[in-house]
Amino acid sequence: TLACELGSEKIRVNAIAPGATRTPLHARNTKKLSKEARTELDEYLEVSYPLHSMGEPEDVGNMAVYLASDAAKWITGAIFNVDGGLTTN
Repeated sequence: TLACELGSEKIRVNAIAPGATRTPLHARNTKKLSKEARTELDEYLEVSYPLHSMGEPEDVGNMAVYLASDAAKWITGAIFNVDGGLTTN
């Protein structure tokens, strides 16, 4: 809706939907888990993500930089999954 409403003013509206990303918040939350739960989480990431790993903050940042660049000047109203392929399963 925002992309439609703001397009006439040349304002682009897009969204980035990240998957599991290695951030300080993620690290704090996983420290609270038992060793067994952390192992289960690592196994889940290995099996569920086609790229078999967590994302890095730079992965999400790179998409943001791309969307802010002139290379994406004709992209609006889109949601970009930056999730190592999780949503393809």
